[in-house]
Amino acid sequence: MINELLPEELLREIFAHSQTHDFEIFGSVAGENVQVATAISHVSQRWRNIALVYPLLWTYILYYGGNTANIDERIRRSGGLALSFYIWLDIEDSEGLAIIRRHLPRMRHLSICAHDRNPDYLRTVLCSYTAPLLESLSFAFHGHENPLAAASVPRIPVIPEYPQDNYGIRFENLHRIYITGIEIHEQVHAFSSLALTSVVIEGTGRLLTLFTSSASTLTTLTLVSPCLLGRPDPEEVPLVLSALQSLTLYNDFGDLPAYLRTPNLKSLECYNSRPIFVMEFLQNLADEWHDAPVNSLERISLGINEYQDVAEPVRLIPSAIFRIFPNMTTLHVSTNGWGIPLQDFRLSIELSTKEGVFPWSKSTLIQADDFDIWSRAEELAGHKA
Repeated sequence: MINELLPEELLREIFAHSQTHDFEIFGSVAGENVQVATAISHVSQRWRNIALVYPLLWTYILYYGGNTANIDERIRRSGGLALSFYIWLDIEDSEGLAIIRRHLPRMRHLSICAHDRNPDYLRTVLCSYTAPLLESLSFAFHGHENPLAAASVPRIPVIPEYPQDNYGIRFENLHRIYITGIEIHEQVHAFSSLALTSVVIEGTGRLLTLFTSSASTLTTLTLVSPCLLGRPDPEEVPLVLSALQSLTLYNDFGDLPAYLRTPNLKSLECYNSRPIFVMEFLQNLADEWHDAPVNSLERISLGINEYQDVAEPVRLIPSAIFRIFPNMTTLHVSTNGWGIPLQDFRLSIELSTKEGVFPWSKSTLIQADDFDIWSRAEELAGHKA
């Protein structure tokens, strides 16, 4: 076979490109990488000999409980390279915790999906050990591996008992965190001095203070509600995230504009169960940011999941929004098929067009879950042409 004639250097290059090395949160690609490594090692004796001594193939580790022998063998084959761990933990899983404790110093990525009856798994990582190579940390409970799932079931995030003295925690290279279902208190200083680039987080405290050191590096931020409590103090200065390009909000985010400024934002997404909460947030946004338009913003996406119990449509989007974001090119609304939220959307477009503030001159693209909205938008655009 021609494959048997290829030099080892070229085969190793082919092996490396057969895996996906971009970071992902909860392990589907990692599972494929594990299968790829195993499959390559079973093609032929020559391929197996080369694969078993090629450490890069074996740096993805999956733990589902009980497969510790397999894990130990993969780690041995990985040589001294940094590792990507994806761990699913049961209610009581001492073996899984032992794996974290033993190998955390070598981890580059760590993703934990745990049973919601034992929230102390995250404490094991945050408050007990150092991880000098860790770049990405993810944590969620079973069934809540994405923000939409986490936000779909209203609940109070679990509050683990963190030790008072945890200043020795060192995550020098941590850039991405994804933590839902766990309350991150301000006394947890694991993230407060980091230059984060991507964050998904849930909690009820003043979480934005955790990102002060990331103001010039954070490009993607997702907040799962409730994220903030009450209005800020009059003397409190809003946090300016100058590098932020994408902001995604789930559920209770009404007061956020008072705490935050994002001068270079490109995408804003808001998901809530009721139109009234979206409307209140957009109005707060218009009130708080009226003196600092965001010229860079290109897209707004609004997601509404429940029926609004009112007889007449309301103005979902205040006209001032189009003054704050004068260069928006895409406005999108999604619902679960309820007609009234789409009527709210249509009313907003019609009123803003009549008032001369809807940015038709920027070729704004209207996207919605209803053909009638598209038709009406085309009709209004025709009148403005």
